[in-house]
Amino acid sequence: MNELTLKLSAGIAKSVQPVTLGAIALLVWVLGPDTADQLRYQRDAVLDGQYWRLITGHWVHLGWQHLAMNLGGLAIIWLLFDEVLSGLKAWVVTGGVALFTPLCLLLFHPQIEWYVGLSGLLHGLLAAGALLSLRRNQVTSWFVLLVLVGKLGVEFLNGGSSQVEAMIGGPILVQGHLYGTLGGGLCATVFALKAHLLSRKE
Repeated sequence: MNELTLKLSAGIAKSVQPVTLGAIALLVWVLGPDTADQLRYQRDAVLDGQYWRLITGHWVHLGWQHLAMNLGGLAIIWLLFDEVLSGLKAWVVTGGVALFTPLCLLLFHPQIEWYVGLSGLLHGLLAAGALLSLRRNQVTSWFVLLVLVGKLGVEFLNGGSSQVEAMIGGPILVQGHLYGTLGGGLCATVFALKAHLLSRKE
């Protein structure tokens, strides 16, 4: 009984973050367009002092298809990398990527006026999960990293998929995918360096 309780507790602990992220996105969707307009990343509004939009824009979606795709992606990421994306580490990666991505858009892409969706954050979580799992599961991690790099390369050469854009009802912001991936990579590198320094002290 104690073993079952421990397994259930561990499962609940691992699912807290993806469930929370998904629930926030669903809540924003339910609250409707007026709320979404106040939360999405909007460059001029951020520059006017509405800094919360840097974070909240990730949870705004163009339609239910856009939301469903991102929630599906979130579920897949946690199925693949729940062992390394759990607890405080998962929240640090999420916060780091969620802030890094829009800040890069704000600083380097003044032509991008608005941005919504979890896709940039999902790219970062996927990159971080794959890098942090390299020692545990090399085959899956390397496969994910190769697919991720290949996807980014295709997007920058050819732009976002027109079929996906038609489905979600808006343009795919490939820069958001790139900065999300870089942010996830940076977070994973920080954790790897920290683990290396701690092992040297021992």
